[in-house]
Amino acid sequence: MIVPIIFTFDPLLGNLSQSWFFYKGLTISKKSNCPIIAQECYFNCFDKQKALFPHFFTEDYASTFGYNIPTEQDIASVYSIVIPSDIEKRRIEESGSQSDAYVDSFVNAWPELEEYICNEVQKYEKTHDKIRGFMCLTHLEFVQNIADKLGKPVFYFEWSTFRYSVYRNAAYFDLNKSYRNYYDRYLTFLNELKMNKLPILTRKEILALFLRDEYLDYLNKSFSEDIYEVGIAGTYNNIVESRAYTNYDILEEVNRAKSKFVDGAVVARYHPGDPLKAKLNCENYQEGVLLDFIFKCRRIMSINSNTEYEAMLCGKPVYDESGYTRYAGFVNDNLNDLADKVVDLEAVNFLAFAVFVPFELINCKEYLEYRLTFPSDIELYMYHLKYYLKCFGMEESVFEGDKAGIYDAILEARKIPIRGKNDMVIIDNVDCNSEVFRLINEKKQLIIHNDELKKELEECRRLIDECKADKLRIEDEIERINNSRSMKVVKVLRKLKNIIK
Repeated sequence: MIVPIIFTFDPLLGNLSQSWFFYKGLTISKKSNCPIIAQECYFNCFDKQKALFPHFFTEDYASTFGYNIPTEQDIASVYSIVIPSDIEKRRIEESGSQSDAYVDSFVNAWPELEEYICNEVQKYEKTHDKIRGFMCLTHLEFVQNIADKLGKPVFYFEWSTFRYSVYRNAAYFDLNKSYRNYYDRYLTFLNELKMNKLPILTRKEILALFLRDEYLDYLNKSFSEDIYEVGIAGTYNNIVESRAYTNYDILEEVNRAKSKFVDGAVVARYHPGDPLKAKLNCENYQEGVLLDFIFKCRRIMSINSNTEYEAMLCGKPVYDESGYTRYAGFVNDNLNDLADKVVDLEAVNFLAFAVFVPFELINCKEYLEYRLTFPSDIELYMYHLKYYLKCFGMEESVFEGDKAGIYDAILEARKIPIRGKNDMVIIDNVDCNSEVFRLINEKKQLIIHNDELKKELEECRRLIDECKADKLRIEDEIERINNSRSMKVVKVLRKLKNIIK
């Protein structure tokens, strides 16, 4: 069993900003009959959570984030290991402020809390099954220390580039501290790639796998409009993990970009989820779908952001000068050099299929068991790629034919609901909820077809209304002509003409 740990000192939203992960943890806890570790506010402030996040209690959000809508009875029924508020208060007093304490938690030990949770876990294991490992939303040093002391692994996960609403959901899902060495992992993967014949997809083929149906038209757009020299993709402006390592922020990014290019060549896009809604004095500003923003920029600047991978996927040079990014080694780290290095296609594929994980598998017990066998990146790559293909009813054999036909094969498969056996077993009979995917895919196709019929019906109604309006206009015009003075004057002449004939 993998035990969720929910913790944040983020001053926003009454320390409840990770409520969706708490609900996901509850779902995992009830399914696996395991404990859940969280702060008191998550267990005791249910009404406040419902008031702050009413959207978290809708089926749409619950499905997106992969949890069951909770009740107070659900919270009361699970085995809870509650982080005492008095331990938190002492930590805040020692650090000087809650924000300082939050930054400390990313990089420094917390002996008192570590001892408390270790004791509670050991107490649980005396009367229950052994815990296999932990799961946490972001890296926290005290969580890693607890895992190390107990001899258990810890998974850190976060939304990846591929996420709602433009893409199918995927996540970073890193064992222990592996998120800090993606580039080293890639170099090892690259060496092993020479001995293993793996499918390498084009950038558009990857997009064809991940884009949601309503965004597939982006496959027909140009990746290289290049209206601006540099686009600055802003990150959250509250306390995030990068703050524990660097104070480099979006203000410095804008300053650096303007020192290199004229104002009109710089465009900014602020994070749509930024809780502070910070705005900068930047001449150009873009909203909307991130892909539109990336297409318009010759190069992208950001700080440890999902945007960096999305720009790589579009073949754009990426710059991150913060010194703290999971994409270190892949990106350019100095705007002065303007090296404009673009990552190889192999790197784009490695990140898409060895690093990113289908979001729904985080809830899959069999998948977690598989990850605890510590598969290589080559094995993970093929596991995830096969899984994505299966979601559209495709087989690995699609790569055995003409490489030029893979793109068309993916698009064709996406238009056809999965039929037949619908077996999502990929490795050792892993159950990946294939029936759910089949039904979701069929539902999506029905919705699309229904929307198309509605549009056709609306167009028919519009044409009918236009025809009716034209008929009335023509009848009025004929009536006006018949009753006009000129028609009366020539009436005698028309009669005489008929007599002559």
